[in-house]
Amino acid sequence: MMSNALLHLMEPYVSWPPAPDEIEDLEAWLELGAAVWNATVEASTGEGLSDKLWTLVDEWDLPDEADPVALVEEIAMRKLRSFASDPRRIAKVQVKAEGGRATIETATFAYLR
Repeated sequence: MMSNALLHLMEPYVSWPPAPDEIEDLEAWLELGAAVWNATVEASTGEGLSDKLWTLVDEWDLPDEADPVALVEEIAMRKLRSFASDPRRIAKVQVKAEGGRATIETATFAYLR
């Protein structure tokens, strides 16, 4: 399941299960993870990946991060180490609170090379 893979990817940056007041932050972190995941799938070269990661840093507001470039690079390296051969792209991430539990819903589509 993609939701499990994404949660594994972002494990160092998020707590699971989240407290009710952490749901919004968790979703934001997972969306960043999804954007980095997609960049690793779409890039065909190391230079291309670097360009995509720099674009992510420019597009995402990461004011609490001392070194946002290092953060997205670290997430990308985690993805490549753990899921290098996974060609799926993440189209949507949503975290829902249901009955005192949190669930992660992801939508994916395959990226064929």
